[in-house]
Amino acid sequence: MISRHDLEALVVSVWSEMPGLPLEPAPAAARPAAGPRLAASIAFHGMTEGQVVLLTTPALARLATSHMLHQPMSVCTGNDLADVVCELCNIIGGGVKSLVPGPNQLSLPAVVPDGRPAEPHLPGCAAIHARFRCEGQPLEVWLWAQEAGSAWQASDITCLEIAALPQCN
Repeated sequence: MISRHDLEALVVSVWSEMPGLPLEPAPAAARPAAGPRLAASIAFHGMTEGQVVLLTTPALARLATSHMLHQPMSVCTGNDLADVVCELCNIIGGGVKSLVPGPNQLSLPAVVPDGRPAEPHLPGCAAIHARFRCEGQPLEVWLWAQEAGSAWQASDITCLEIAALPQCN
């Protein structure tokens, strides 16, 4: 399965290349922030079953959208933000798919209503997490992955949470 280091490196690489913004490690004690968030989810199925969920603040989504679409933040619409969050989730999901045992198929990414993704229906899911922030804003990426057909065990599942830090309005 994917190591924590591999997953962290993938997310940092995607974030630094696509919106062109650096990620910084967040303190291990940082807690998820309350407030509005944008989220997207993508699943993969086949030899490995899993899901990637990307969560961010509206402020960071707007900044990433501005960078990716090469336009001022003031003209980025809600649809633009949703498209960019879905695209970043899709790219991270594709990277994960290439790192897990396959063959696998990737679903289409989807916006998660109210930025509150449900944990996938994968019994025994355990979490391993790493925390980051970008431009002072929180970014979370969750990954659940398990080889299909095997019994769910906490040691077999990787969950990456890229940290929730104080949120802007």
